[in-house]
Amino acid sequence: MASFVYLNGACISADQPAIAPHDRGFLLGEGAYETMRVAAGRTLALSRHLGRLNRTLIRLGIPLTLAEPDLNEAIAMLLKANGHEDARLRLTVSRGERDDRPTLLISAMPYAAPPEAAYAVGVAAVTVADVPHPRLPWKTTSHLAYDLVGRQAQTVGAYEGLFLEGDTWIEGSRTNLIARIGDDLLVGDSPFALPGISREALIAGAAAQGFTVRSVAVCPIDIAGYDGLYLTNALIEVLPVRSVDGQPVANKGAALVRLRNAYRQTVGLPLLTVS
Repeated sequence: MASFVYLNGACISADQPAIAPHDRGFLLGEGAYETMRVAAGRTLALSRHLGRLNRTLIRLGIPLTLAEPDLNEAIAMLLKANGHEDARLRLTVSRGERDDRPTLLISAMPYAAPPEAAYAVGVAAVTVADVPHPRLPWKTTSHLAYDLVGRQAQTVGAYEGLFLEGDTWIEGSRTNLIARIGDDLLVGDSPFALPGISREALIAGAAAQGFTVRSVAVCPIDIAGYDGLYLTNALIEVLPVRSVDGQPVANKGAALVRLRNAYRQTVGLPLLTVS
């Protein structure tokens, strides 16, 4: 089946688009993007993703403000063209060749959830200390540092690489990091971490699941005292970490289902059953 993308108002074959040679998004990384999940034809947390995207565009000075009804229409057109009900969406806005003519590209791929084994036993993470954190809390297409951290993790067989600044983990290459002590969730306190939409959704639903949220740094030195470490993003929901740098993480108790339900309740997914 042919694959389609949405480019500047029209659905076209994925083989057809061409990047303008002087598009500043391509040349200089002047752009913003969002990765979103579609479940049963509905884009999860669309308003939250769109709000973050528009804030980033304002900060970058890119003259495009996307309205939710227009974006919903574009996404629906793309999903229909590709025959997707459950999908992974990537929405990219670049500055374009001229300041008054930004480029909007939306692509879709079939959604594949992490295997259940990843939720059952957790994933491995590693600290990557030799790549400085960008220290910019905006989701831009200037993504080199994040890619380097992710690649270093992959080379040693880890699922995720974690940025370290001083004695604090800031975030992962594609995730936010949350620690748990009992029913207290430590969600980090760095002003430079990307304000993750899934992290935000989990926090919004935390109280209903019996959790208290604390803006406290998550640090390697404290790992033995954590009852759990978790990664969040739009494609994995809440994924437990079984080890960091080879050191086991406790993941005590049956908190994972409650954490996932805190997220799911906010974004409108069916709640999981606590066994």
